[in-house]
Formats: sequence, C-alpha cells, structure tokens
Amino acid sequence: RGIGVHHAGLLPLVKELTEILFQRGLVRVLFATETFAMGVNMPARSVVFSGVRKHDGSDFRAVRPGEYTQMAGRAGRRGLDEVGHVFLFFPPGDIPSELELRQLLMGAPQKLTSQFRLTYNMILNLLRVEDLRVEDVIRHSFSEEPAERDTQRMRLLLEKGEATLLALEQQTPDLDAFRSYHELATHAAAMRSKFGARLLDLAPSACSAGRVLVVARRDRGFALGAVVRSPGASSSGNRPKLSLAALTSTTPKGEETSGPQILALVLRARAGATGTALYEPQLQLLGSADALPTSGASAGIPLLSVSGMFYDIRRVSGDEIVSVLDAKVVLDANAIDPPRGTANTSKIASVLDELRVMAEADELPRSLHPRQDLRLGDIELEEAWLAMDHIGGRLRSLPVASSVALSDALDVLDRQRALSDKLERLRWAISDESLQLL
Repeated sequence: RGIGVHHAGLLPLVKELTEILFQRGLVRVLFATETFAMGVNMPARSVVFSGVRKHDGSDFRAVRPGEYTQMAGRAGRRGLDEVGHVFLFFPPGDIPSELELRQLLMGAPQKLTSQFRLTYNMILNLLRVEDLRVEDVIRHSFSEEPAERDTQRMRLLLEKGEATLLALEQQTPDLDAFRSYHELATHAAAMRSKFGARLLDLAPSACSAGRVLVVARRDRGFALGAVVRSPGASSSGNRPKLSLAALTSTTPKGEETSGPQILALVLRARAGATGTALYEPQLQLLGSADALPTSGASAGIPLLSVSGMFYDIRRVSGDEIVSVLDAKVVLDANAIDPPRGTANTSKIASVLDELRVMAEADELPRSLHPRQDLRLGDIELEEAWLAMDHIGGRLRSLPVASSVALSDALDVLDRQRALSDKLERLRWAISDESLQLL
C-alpha cells in the first residue's frame, strides 16, 4: 500500500529496505522520526508534524529549532516540486502556544560542538604512522573548522604584509641608525605613562615656579622648560588656568590629558644652532618664525619667537616630564602668563636665554633624586624614575637625537613595529601552536 515506518528501534536491514523503497518512490506515506531526516537524499513532497514534543531517551522535551529545520527541510523534491509543504497538525487539547511555535520556527539553531578528544592511546597510535602527524588529525577536527576556513585569507594577508614591510625597509635604508633610539624612546614613554603622573601627585612642590625640567617633545626628542605655574598655584585644582598668551601655543585640541599638570615655558630651538639634542632639528634651520616647517612633529603648531629663540607656553602633564633638574630660574609668572593683556617678551627672553645656556652646555645640571632630594618614600617610583632619567641621558647622547630626520624615521619604525606584531600574530594563527586541543 506504500505505507512505511522508520525509526531507530528497527533492525538495520529493515531500515535500509525502507530507505531504498522510499528513494524509488514506492513508499507514498512514511511515519518516521528525525533519524530519517538525517539522510542525505531523502526528499518528500510534504512533511507533516503531529506534535512539537519528543522523547529524547530520558524525558519529553520540545523539538529544537535545528531539529525542526532538519526535518522540515525534506519537503520539496528537486526537479519535481516547485515548492515543498510543511504541515503542523495538532490533536485537540495539545495545541502549543504562540510563543512555543515562534521559538520553534524562528529560534536560533543549537550550536554544534566538536566531540573530538585527543587521548594518549590516539597519540601513540598516530606516532606509529609515518605519514600522519597528530597535528594533522587535530587540524581536520570539527573544532578547528572555523580556523581552517580563514587560513587561506590569513595566508594572503601575511604575504601582503610581508611585502609591505619589505617595501618600508627599502624606502628608508638608513633606519638602522635610529633603531636603538626608537627602542629606548618607546620603553621610556611607556614608563613615563605609568609613573609620570605619580610624581606630580606625590611631590607637586618639585615642580614649583622656576624649576627647570627636561620635557618630552612631540617628535620624541627632548627640550628644556621652566615651570611657570605649578599644579597648586591655580584655584582650579590641578589644572593651571591658561591666559590668552598661553592658549595660543598650548597643546592642540584633542590632545588634552587628565591628571595634574603644570604650565611651562619650553625652549624649542634657537635659530642657527646645531649639535644639541635639546632643540627641535627643523626649527634650528629657521632664521625667524615667518616660515613654518611643512612636515614632521612641529608642522601646524603655532610658533612663538623672541630674540631668535622659538618657544611655547603650554600645559605639561606628568608623563611628559623626563627629568627634574637641580636648577631654577628667576621668573615672573604674571609677566610671562598675564591674566589679561600681552606677555612681557623681555621677561620671556631672559628666561629663555638661561635655558639656552643650559641646553648648549656640555652637561646639564644633575637630576634631583626622588628620595634624597624630593623625600619620596615610594620605592617603585624611585626605581622607575631613576631608570627613566638614565634612559633619557642615553637618548640625548645618541648622534641621531639632533637629526632632522628623527621624527620621520621614528614614525616609519612605529609602522614597522605595528606591522611586525600583526604579522607575528598571523604566523601564530596558521601554525600548529594555535591548535585548540594542543
């Protein structure tokens, strides 16, 4: 009559016979469980559900969305039916709620997880086969399928990245001279970022008005500056209020930092001076402030000039302070940073001239010791600060510290390092070390 039954409890021979008859079209109506729906080529014209609950061997539960999709997907024979029909037929009194049906029809399918387990016996057996590695078996397991799917794309990215890295090295063949500087400057910047703010928190008096500091430039070089206003010298808390004069040359918008800050008069360069690591190399080539640099870290930053010296008055945060020197200059904060009106350029020139003498001397004044001079009891900060001061001295002694190409070279090295890190992660992702079961 063309009516058949198929479920997991039947003998394998009977199940196979039913499947053959169904494929040949001799079984017109088949009562089956979801076991039959797992067949690779068992389409039907229509699929009828007589319920949405099933017994899973231990208890009754609702049919999962993935199971429903698998069984309903049998409706519609390729090449024979334009559409397949799925009927939900429920006996009276056993009609599911709308929420249950919505979850069944539109719910997310159950996530498949790999059941592959690597055992000692499996490893020993695989070691007996010369042409098969344990890693190869793991790589073909279901748990590695997402990673394997992306392997080809990652290989292409790796080839493209290596070509880009090689092109960078060929375009700038003189980079090796700047590598030592770049390594030290990167390490010093990370240490200042971690410990710099703590100096102004724990010892704000160390940066009192007139104190001479070594501060970091935007091109990762160094400059001398004199404190105009310390964090405690303002009624606005730890952020000194800037006058109109200071606002013309302060930190560009978008680079504001949190935490304590000081207001400093920073000597950026003296026109025509060469050979000192405490001047911005590009500014030393200028005869006046009429012509601005067109590239590098100083591009677009307003320049102030007096007596052939370039300077700015800006906020300096703790992570920009490289050293606190045992030297002070006499200055009038209200003359340099007046609450209203214009700054006294002669007073500024006097302070800058003292900074110039120190910058062009053979040696800088000694740095203040965190514990002996500043009375700081933080051992971790003391060790870090001494290390930063030592690295700063090494950086200033390197010949490339006064090179005009410093900023551009360090930018290229930054790109190389970032690209190298990405390539290293890609190499790891396609290597055997990334396998989840190892």
